[in-house]
Amino acid sequence: MSDIAFYVKYRPEEVNDGYWAVYKRLLLPGQLLSVFFVSFLVAEGYAYSTTELGDYIFGAAAIDEGQLLVAVLIAGVGIPSIVTGLVALLIESRVRNSYESRPNFHFPIIYVLGQNGLNITFASGQGTLDWSHLNACVETAYQFCLVAGPQDVFVLPKRCLTGDEEVKAVRHLIASKVRTYLRHSGKDLPIKYEKAGIAAISVEGSGVEVGDEGIKTESQSYAQGEPKGEDQSNSDQSSSDQSPGDCGQSSAGGETLGVELDPSLPPGLKTGVAVEVIYREGEVQGAEKIYFFRKRLPILSLQYLAFLGWLLPSTFAVGFIWGKSDLVYELFQNYGWVFTFALPVYALHAVYTYLLVLGRARLSEAMSDGRNPRTEGQERMPFVFELTEEGCGLRAAERYAVLAWWHFEEVWETKETFMLLFGRRGRAMYVIPKRAFPERIGLAYAHNLLSRKVRKLLVLE
Repeated sequence: MSDIAFYVKYRPEEVNDGYWAVYKRLLLPGQLLSVFFVSFLVAEGYAYSTTELGDYIFGAAAIDEGQLLVAVLIAGVGIPSIVTGLVALLIESRVRNSYESRPNFHFPIIYVLGQNGLNITFASGQGTLDWSHLNACVETAYQFCLVAGPQDVFVLPKRCLTGDEEVKAVRHLIASKVRTYLRHSGKDLPIKYEKAGIAAISVEGSGVEVGDEGIKTESQSYAQGEPKGEDQSNSDQSSSDQSPGDCGQSSAGGETLGVELDPSLPPGLKTGVAVEVIYREGEVQGAEKIYFFRKRLPILSLQYLAFLGWLLPSTFAVGFIWGKSDLVYELFQNYGWVFTFALPVYALHAVYTYLLVLGRARLSEAMSDGRNPRTEGQERMPFVFELTEEGCGLRAAERYAVLAWWHFEEVWETKETFMLLFGRRGRAMYVIPKRAFPERIGLAYAHNLLSRKVRKLLVLE
Protein backbone atom coordinates (compact mmCIF):
# COMPACT_ATOMS: atom_id res chain seq x y z
CA MET A 1 0.00 0.00 0.00
CA SER A 2 1.33 3.43 -0.95
CA ASP A 3 1.83 6.05 1.70
CA ILE A 4 -1.01 8.56 2.00
CA ALA A 5 -0.39 12.29 2.34
CA PHE A 6 -2.52 15.01 3.92
CA TYR A 7 -1.72 18.67 3.23
CA VAL A 8 -3.82 20.55 5.79
CA LYS A 9 -4.65 24.22 6.22
CA TYR A 10 -6.74 24.02 9.33
CA ARG A 11 -10.02 25.71 10.04
CA PRO A 12 -10.49 26.52 13.76
CA GLU A 13 -13.66 24.47 14.03
CA GLU A 14 -11.88 21.37 12.66
CA VAL A 15 -9.31 21.36 15.46
CA ASN A 16 -11.88 22.17 18.14
CA ASP A 17 -14.34 19.52 16.92
CA GLY A 18 -11.57 16.92 16.65
CA TYR A 19 -10.28 17.47 20.18
CA TRP A 20 -13.82 17.49 21.54
CA ALA A 21 -14.68 14.24 19.72
CA VAL A 22 -11.66 12.52 21.28
CA TYR A 23 -12.33 13.92 24.73
CA LYS A 24 -16.04 13.03 24.55
CA ARG A 25 -15.41 9.43 23.51
CA LEU A 26 -12.35 8.57 25.61
CA LEU A 27 -12.21 10.76 28.74
CA LEU A 28 -15.50 12.51 29.43
CA PRO A 29 -17.65 9.51 30.51
CA GLY A 30 -15.30 8.50 33.32
CA GLN A 31 -14.88 12.07 34.55
CA LEU A 32 -18.61 12.78 34.58
CA LEU A 33 -19.27 9.51 36.41
CA SER A 34 -16.77 10.56 39.10
CA VAL A 35 -18.38 14.00 39.41
CA PHE A 36 -21.84 12.47 39.71
CA PHE A 37 -20.67 10.01 42.37
CA VAL A 38 -18.94 12.65 44.50
CA SER A 39 -21.84 15.12 44.27
CA PHE A 40 -24.24 12.29 45.10
CA LEU A 41 -22.32 11.46 48.29
CA VAL A 42 -22.12 15.10 49.36
CA ALA A 43 -25.80 15.79 48.69
CA GLU A 44 -27.00 12.58 50.36
CA GLY A 45 -24.74 13.26 53.33
CA TYR A 46 -26.29 16.70 53.67
CA ALA A 47 -29.79 15.25 53.49
CA TYR A 48 -28.89 12.57 56.01
CA SER A 49 -27.37 15.00 58.51
CA THR A 50 -29.93 17.83 58.31
CA THR A 51 -33.14 15.78 58.27
CA GLU A 52 -34.54 12.92 60.33
CA LEU A 53 -33.66 10.45 57.59
CA GLY A 54 -31.19 8.58 59.80
CA ASP A 55 -33.69 8.20 62.63
CA TYR A 56 -36.35 7.09 60.15
CA ILE A 57 -34.10 4.40 58.71
CA PHE A 58 -33.44 2.96 62.17
CA GLY A 59 -37.11 3.30 63.16
CA ALA A 60 -36.52 5.95 65.80
CA ALA A 61 -38.67 8.65 64.18
CA ALA A 62 -41.62 9.06 61.87
CA ILE A 63 -41.40 11.16 58.72
CA ASP A 64 -43.72 11.93 55.87
CA GLU A 65 -42.82 9.47 53.13
CA GLY A 66 -43.73 11.93 50.38
CA GLN A 67 -41.31 14.50 51.74
CA LEU A 68 -38.72 11.77 52.19
CA LEU A 69 -39.03 10.72 48.54
CA VAL A 70 -38.71 14.31 47.33
CA ALA A 71 -35.64 14.90 49.51
CA VAL A 72 -33.96 11.71 48.33
CA LEU A 73 -34.68 12.49 44.67
CA ILE A 74 -33.39 16.04 44.95
CA ALA A 75 -30.24 14.99 46.83
CA GLY A 76 -29.59 11.77 44.97
CA VAL A 77 -30.61 12.68 41.42
CA GLY A 78 -31.35 16.38 40.95
CA ILE A 79 -28.28 17.97 42.51
CA PRO A 80 -25.75 15.45 41.08
CA SER A 81 -27.32 15.79 37.62
CA ILE A 82 -27.14 19.60 37.70
CA VAL A 83 -23.53 19.56 38.93
CA THR A 84 -22.54 16.98 36.31
CA GLY A 85 -24.19 18.99 33.53
CA LEU A 86 -22.42 22.20 34.57
CA VAL A 87 -19.07 20.40 34.71
CA ALA A 88 -19.68 18.95 31.23
CA LEU A 89 -20.38 22.43 29.83
CA LEU A 90 -17.26 23.80 31.50
CA ILE A 91 -15.09 21.00 30.10
CA GLU A 92 -16.54 21.40 26.61
CA SER A 93 -15.89 25.15 26.58
CA ARG A 94 -12.27 24.52 27.59
CA VAL A 95 -11.63 21.72 25.09
CA ARG A 96 -13.26 23.66 22.24
CA ASN A 97 -10.59 26.32 22.71
CA SER A 98 -7.88 23.90 21.51
CA TYR A 99 -7.14 25.75 18.26
CA GLU A 100 -6.28 29.00 20.01
CA SER A 101 -4.01 27.29 22.55
CA ARG A 102 -2.00 25.30 19.97
CA PRO A 103 0.05 27.50 17.59
CA ASN A 104 1.12 24.56 15.39
CA PHE A 105 -2.37 24.33 13.91
CA HIS A 106 -2.21 27.96 12.76
CA PHE A 107 0.15 27.01 9.92
CA PRO A 108 -0.07 24.40 7.13
CA ILE A 109 0.89 20.87 8.18
CA ILE A 110 1.82 17.87 6.04
CA TYR A 111 1.00 14.38 7.37
CA VAL A 112 2.19 11.21 5.66
CA LEU A 113 0.70 7.91 6.84
CA GLY A 114 2.87 4.88 6.11
CA GLN A 115 3.56 1.40 7.39
CA ASN A 116 6.25 2.68 9.78
CA GLY A 117 4.31 5.52 11.36
CA LEU A 118 3.01 9.04 10.99
CA ASN A 119 5.41 11.59 9.50
CA ILE A 120 4.63 15.19 10.39
CA THR A 121 6.03 18.36 8.84
CA PHE A 122 4.85 21.56 10.47
CA ALA A 123 5.98 25.12 11.14
CA SER A 124 7.97 24.32 14.29
CA GLY A 125 9.57 21.05 13.25
CA GLN A 126 9.47 17.70 11.51
CA GLY A 127 9.53 14.11 12.67
CA THR A 128 8.11 10.61 12.45
CA LEU A 129 5.89 9.16 15.16
CA ASP A 130 5.87 5.37 15.38
CA TRP A 131 2.47 3.69 15.44
CA SER A 132 3.23 2.29 18.89
CA HIS A 133 3.02 5.85 20.27
CA LEU A 134 -0.53 6.32 18.97
CA ASN A 135 -3.02 4.89 21.44
CA ALA A 136 -6.30 5.27 19.58
CA CYS A 137 -8.13 6.80 16.64
CA VAL A 138 -11.55 8.43 16.76
CA GLU A 139 -13.20 8.78 13.37
CA THR A 140 -15.92 11.40 12.94
CA ALA A 141 -17.99 12.19 9.88
CA TYR A 142 -15.34 14.63 8.64
CA GLN A 143 -12.05 13.71 10.38
CA PHE A 144 -9.64 11.05 11.55
CA CYS A 145 -8.34 11.96 15.03
CA LEU A 146 -5.13 10.12 15.99
CA VAL A 147 -4.53 10.15 19.74
CA ALA A 148 -1.06 10.12 21.28
CA GLY A 149 -2.36 11.53 24.58
CA PRO A 150 -5.20 13.65 25.97
CA GLN A 151 -3.32 16.81 24.98
CA ASP A 152 -1.74 15.44 21.77
CA VAL A 153 -4.29 14.77 19.05
CA PHE A 154 -3.53 14.83 15.31
CA VAL A 155 -6.65 15.89 13.42
CA LEU A 156 -6.66 14.67 9.79
CA PRO A 157 -9.59 16.19 7.83
CA LYS A 158 -11.10 13.86 5.23
CA ARG A 159 -11.52 16.81 2.86
CA CYS A 160 -7.74 16.74 2.33
CA LEU A 161 -7.98 13.40 0.49
CA THR A 162 -8.83 12.61 -3.12
CA GLY A 163 -12.07 10.71 -2.61
CA ASP A 164 -14.03 7.95 -0.89
CA GLU A 165 -11.57 5.24 -1.90
CA GLU A 166 -8.68 7.01 -0.23
CA VAL A 167 -10.81 7.54 2.88
CA LYS A 168 -11.37 3.77 3.00
CA ALA A 169 -7.64 3.17 2.53
CA VAL A 170 -6.80 5.51 5.43
CA ARG A 171 -9.42 3.85 7.62
CA HIS A 172 -8.03 0.40 6.86
CA LEU A 173 -4.42 1.46 7.50
CA ILE A 174 -5.13 3.18 10.81
CA ALA A 175 -7.42 0.41 12.06
CA SER A 176 -4.66 -2.13 11.42
CA LYS A 177 -2.06 -0.10 13.34
CA VAL A 178 -3.71 1.37 16.46
CA ARG A 179 -5.03 -0.57 19.43
CA THR A 180 -8.36 1.26 19.71
CA TYR A 181 -10.37 2.44 16.73
CA LEU A 182 -13.71 4.19 17.36
CA ARG A 183 -15.89 5.08 14.39
CA HIS A 184 -18.84 7.44 14.50
CA SER A 185 -22.25 5.77 14.63
CA GLY A 186 -23.95 8.00 12.06
CA LYS A 187 -23.91 7.84 8.30
CA ASP A 188 -21.00 9.09 6.23
CA LEU A 189 -21.85 12.58 5.05
CA PRO A 190 -20.94 14.00 1.62
CA ILE A 191 -17.51 15.64 1.61
CA LYS A 192 -16.03 18.12 -0.84
CA TYR A 193 -12.55 16.71 -1.39
CA GLU A 194 -9.77 19.26 -1.88
CA LYS A 195 -6.62 17.22 -2.46
CA ALA A 196 -5.48 18.71 -5.77
CA GLY A 197 -2.64 20.79 -7.09
CA ILE A 198 0.00 19.32 -4.74
CA ALA A 199 2.83 18.30 -7.03
CA ALA A 200 5.36 17.20 -4.44
CA ILE A 201 6.38 17.47 -0.81
CA SER A 202 9.57 16.85 1.13
CA VAL A 203 9.73 14.21 3.86
CA GLU A 204 12.90 14.24 5.97
CA GLY A 205 14.90 15.69 3.10
CA SER A 206 13.65 13.32 0.36
CA GLY A 207 11.42 14.51 -2.46
CA VAL A 208 8.01 12.81 -2.56
CA GLU A 209 5.55 12.99 -5.43
CA VAL A 210 1.83 13.26 -4.75
CA GLY A 211 -0.49 11.76 -7.35
CA ASP A 212 -3.73 9.91 -7.86
CA GLU A 213 -2.16 6.66 -6.65
CA GLY A 214 -0.94 8.10 -3.37
CA ILE A 215 2.63 9.29 -2.87
CA LYS A 216 5.83 7.88 -4.30
CA THR A 217 9.43 8.49 -3.32
CA GLU A 218 12.10 9.23 -5.88
CA SER A 219 13.39 5.64 -5.86
CA GLN A 220 9.90 4.28 -6.53
CA SER A 221 9.38 6.70 -9.42
CA TYR A 222 12.75 5.78 -10.93
CA ALA A 223 12.06 2.06 -10.58
CA GLN A 224 8.79 2.48 -12.47
CA GLY A 225 10.61 4.18 -15.33
CA GLU A 226 8.98 7.59 -14.94
CA PRO A 227 10.88 10.27 -16.87
CA LYS A 228 12.45 13.12 -14.99
CA GLY A 229 13.95 16.25 -16.44
CA GLU A 230 17.56 17.16 -15.87
CA ASP A 231 16.72 20.05 -13.60
CA GLN A 232 14.29 17.99 -11.58
CA SER A 233 16.78 15.15 -11.26
CA ASN A 234 19.49 17.46 -10.00
CA SER A 235 17.10 19.09 -7.57
CA ASP A 236 15.89 15.74 -6.23
CA GLN A 237 19.45 14.47 -5.87
CA SER A 238 20.41 17.55 -3.89
CA SER A 239 17.34 17.14 -1.70
CA SER A 240 17.95 13.46 -0.99
CA ASP A 241 21.61 13.96 -0.17
CA GLN A 242 20.85 16.52 2.52
CA SER A 243 18.26 16.57 5.24
CA PRO A 244 16.58 19.70 6.63
CA GLY A 245 19.05 21.62 8.74
CA ASP A 246 21.95 19.40 7.65
CA CYS A 247 23.70 21.81 5.29
CA GLY A 248 27.19 20.38 5.12
CA GLN A 249 29.25 17.21 4.94
CA SER A 250 29.07 14.59 7.66
CA SER A 251 31.59 14.80 10.45
CA ALA A 252 32.40 12.47 13.28
CA GLY A 253 32.80 15.24 15.79
CA GLY A 254 30.86 18.27 14.57
CA GLU A 255 30.69 20.92 11.92
CA THR A 256 29.75 24.49 11.19
CA LEU A 257 27.04 24.61 8.56
CA GLY A 258 27.55 26.72 5.45
CA VAL A 259 25.14 29.35 4.21
CA GLU A 260 25.04 28.55 0.50
CA LEU A 261 24.94 24.76 0.35
CA ASP A 262 21.16 24.31 0.11
CA PRO A 263 19.31 27.34 -1.29
CA SER A 264 15.97 25.57 -0.94
CA LEU A 265 16.04 25.90 2.85
CA PRO A 266 14.43 28.86 4.61
CA PRO A 267 16.90 31.59 5.66
CA GLY A 268 16.72 30.56 9.30
CA LEU A 269 17.96 27.04 8.51
CA LYS A 270 21.00 28.05 6.46
CA THR A 271 23.30 28.66 9.40
CA GLY A 272 23.94 26.60 12.49
CA VAL A 273 26.10 23.90 13.99
CA ALA A 274 25.71 20.11 13.95
CA VAL A 275 27.39 17.79 16.43
CA GLU A 276 27.51 14.01 16.56
CA VAL A 277 27.32 12.62 20.09
CA ILE A 278 28.38 9.18 21.25
CA TYR A 279 27.71 9.30 24.97
CA ARG A 280 30.35 8.20 27.40
CA GLU A 281 29.43 6.21 30.46
CA GLY A 282 28.01 8.47 33.16
CA GLU A 283 27.31 11.55 30.99
CA VAL A 284 23.57 11.12 30.66
CA GLN A 285 23.32 9.74 34.20
CA GLY A 286 25.05 12.83 35.58
CA ALA A 287 22.68 15.12 33.73
CA GLU A 288 19.68 13.09 34.89
CA LYS A 289 20.83 13.32 38.52
CA ILE A 290 20.99 17.11 38.27
CA TYR A 291 17.60 17.17 36.56
CA PHE A 292 16.03 14.84 39.14
CA PHE A 293 17.04 16.82 42.23
CA ARG A 294 16.44 20.26 40.69
CA LYS A 295 13.25 19.54 38.73
CA ARG A 296 11.64 16.13 39.15
CA LEU A 297 11.92 15.78 42.95
CA PRO A 298 10.33 19.21 43.66
CA ILE A 299 7.46 18.27 41.31
CA LEU A 300 7.00 14.95 43.12
CA SER A 301 7.03 16.76 46.48
CA LEU A 302 4.34 19.15 45.28
CA GLN A 303 2.25 16.20 44.15
CA TYR A 304 2.60 14.57 47.55
CA LEU A 305 1.70 17.79 49.37
CA ALA A 306 -1.21 18.37 46.99
CA PHE A 307 -2.89 15.28 48.45
CA LEU A 308 -3.03 16.87 51.90
CA GLY A 309 -3.73 20.29 50.39
CA TRP A 310 -6.79 18.85 48.65
CA LEU A 311 -7.96 16.60 51.49
CA LEU A 312 -8.07 19.14 54.32
CA PRO A 313 -10.13 21.91 52.60
CA SER A 314 -12.48 19.38 50.99
CA THR A 315 -13.06 17.62 54.35
CA PHE A 316 -13.73 20.98 56.00
CA ALA A 317 -16.18 21.92 53.23
CA VAL A 318 -18.03 18.60 53.46
CA GLY A 319 -18.18 18.93 57.25
CA PHE A 320 -19.65 22.41 56.89
CA ILE A 321 -22.27 21.15 54.40
CA TRP A 322 -23.18 18.21 56.59
CA GLY A 323 -23.25 20.36 59.73
CA LYS A 324 -20.37 18.46 61.33
CA SER A 325 -17.71 21.00 62.21
CA ASP A 326 -15.56 18.36 63.92
CA LEU A 327 -15.29 16.12 60.84
CA VAL A 328 -11.65 17.08 60.23
CA TYR A 329 -10.75 16.28 63.83
CA GLU A 330 -12.53 12.91 63.65
CA LEU A 331 -10.79 12.09 60.38
CA PHE A 332 -7.31 12.60 61.82
CA GLN A 333 -8.20 11.00 65.12
CA ASN A 334 -9.48 7.80 63.53
CA TYR A 335 -7.37 7.62 60.35
CA GLY A 336 -4.21 9.52 61.22
CA TRP A 337 -2.19 6.33 60.82
CA VAL A 338 -2.98 6.41 57.08
CA PHE A 339 -1.17 9.72 56.67
CA THR A 340 1.78 8.50 58.74
CA PHE A 341 2.01 5.37 56.63
CA ALA A 342 1.85 7.46 53.42
CA LEU A 343 5.18 9.18 54.15
CA PRO A 344 7.41 6.08 53.63
CA VAL A 345 5.27 5.15 50.60
CA TYR A 346 6.03 8.55 49.06
CA ALA A 347 9.71 8.14 49.86
CA LEU A 348 9.83 4.70 48.24
CA HIS A 349 8.07 6.06 45.17
CA ALA A 350 10.66 8.83 44.85
CA VAL A 351 13.51 6.32 45.16
CA TYR A 352 11.89 4.03 42.57
CA THR A 353 11.49 6.95 40.16
CA TYR A 354 15.13 7.93 40.66
CA LEU A 355 16.39 4.41 39.95
CA LEU A 356 14.11 4.13 36.91
CA VAL A 357 15.46 7.39 35.48
CA LEU A 358 19.06 6.25 35.96
CA GLY A 359 18.26 2.93 34.29
CA ARG A 360 16.90 4.71 31.23
CA ALA A 361 19.95 6.97 31.17
CA ARG A 362 22.26 3.94 31.15
CA LEU A 363 20.24 2.44 28.30
CA SER A 364 20.62 5.65 26.27
CA GLU A 365 24.38 5.60 26.80
CA ALA A 366 24.55 1.93 25.82
CA MET A 367 22.52 2.51 22.64
CA SER A 368 24.77 5.38 21.66
CA ASP A 369 28.03 3.43 21.76
CA GLY A 370 26.67 0.02 20.76
CA ARG A 371 26.75 -1.59 24.21
CA ASN A 372 23.00 -2.24 24.35
CA PRO A 373 22.53 -5.99 25.00
CA ARG A 374 19.12 -5.87 23.29
CA THR A 375 20.77 -4.89 19.99
CA GLU A 376 23.93 -6.96 20.31
CA GLY A 377 25.77 -7.25 17.01
CA GLN A 378 24.33 -4.04 15.58
CA GLU A 379 26.35 -0.95 14.83
CA ARG A 380 26.41 1.92 17.28
CA MET A 381 23.71 4.57 16.97
CA PRO A 382 25.13 8.06 17.54
CA PHE A 383 22.83 11.02 18.08
CA VAL A 384 23.27 14.07 15.83
CA PHE A 385 22.06 17.39 17.23
CA GLU A 386 21.54 20.24 14.74
CA LEU A 387 21.32 23.68 16.35
CA THR A 388 20.08 26.31 13.91
CA GLU A 389 18.39 29.68 14.02
CA GLU A 390 15.09 27.89 13.41
CA GLY A 391 15.23 25.16 16.04
CA CYS A 392 16.98 22.09 17.45
CA GLY A 393 17.01 18.95 15.32
CA LEU A 394 17.82 15.42 16.50
CA ARG A 395 18.77 12.54 14.22
CA ALA A 396 19.14 8.94 15.41
CA ALA A 397 19.64 6.28 12.74
CA GLU A 398 16.74 6.75 10.29
CA ARG A 399 14.70 8.89 12.68
CA TYR A 400 14.75 12.66 12.51
CA ALA A 401 12.83 15.34 14.39
CA VAL A 402 13.24 19.08 14.84
CA LEU A 403 11.60 21.36 17.40
CA ALA A 404 11.28 25.13 17.18
CA TRP A 405 12.90 27.06 19.98
CA TRP A 406 9.59 28.06 21.57
CA HIS A 407 9.16 24.40 22.60
CA PHE A 408 12.11 24.73 25.00
CA GLU A 409 11.40 26.02 28.50
CA GLU A 410 14.97 26.63 29.62
CA VAL A 411 18.60 25.57 29.21
CA TRP A 412 20.90 24.45 32.01
CA GLU A 413 24.63 24.76 31.38
CA THR A 414 27.27 22.94 33.38
CA LYS A 415 31.02 22.73 32.79
CA GLU A 416 30.55 19.58 30.71
CA THR A 417 27.08 19.73 29.11
CA PHE A 418 24.13 21.71 27.79
CA MET A 419 20.79 20.43 29.12
CA LEU A 420 17.85 21.56 26.95
CA LEU A 421 14.50 21.23 28.76
CA PHE A 422 11.33 21.07 26.68
CA GLY A 423 7.77 19.79 26.79
CA ARG A 424 5.08 20.62 29.30
CA ARG A 425 6.84 22.48 32.14
CA GLY A 426 10.20 21.21 30.92
CA ARG A 427 9.65 17.54 31.72
CA ALA A 428 11.83 16.21 28.87
CA MET A 429 15.48 16.94 28.15
CA TYR A 430 18.21 16.84 25.51
CA VAL A 431 21.77 16.35 26.79
CA ILE A 432 24.57 17.74 24.57
CA PRO A 433 28.14 17.30 25.89
CA LYS A 434 30.40 20.27 25.21
CA ARG A 435 33.22 17.95 24.17
CA ALA A 436 31.22 17.12 21.01
CA PHE A 437 31.88 20.59 19.59
CA PRO A 438 35.08 20.35 17.48
CA GLU A 439 36.15 23.96 17.91
CA ARG A 440 35.77 26.69 20.49
CA ILE A 441 34.03 28.87 17.92
CA GLY A 442 31.31 26.22 17.51
CA LEU A 443 30.82 26.04 21.27
CA ALA A 444 30.65 29.84 21.48
CA TYR A 445 28.08 29.90 18.67
CA ALA A 446 25.92 27.30 20.46
CA HIS A 447 26.08 29.26 23.73
CA ASN A 448 25.12 32.49 21.96
CA LEU A 449 22.32 30.78 20.04
CA LEU A 450 20.81 29.22 23.14
CA SER A 451 21.00 32.47 25.09
CA ARG A 452 19.13 34.26 22.29
CA LYS A 453 16.51 31.64 21.47
CA VAL A 454 15.56 30.13 24.83
CA ARG A 455 13.77 32.20 27.43
CA LYS A 456 15.97 31.15 30.35
CA LEU A 457 19.59 30.01 30.40
CA LEU A 458 20.82 28.93 33.83
CA VAL A 459 24.54 28.39 34.44
CA LEU A 460 25.14 25.72 37.08
CA GLU A 461 28.49 25.83 38.81
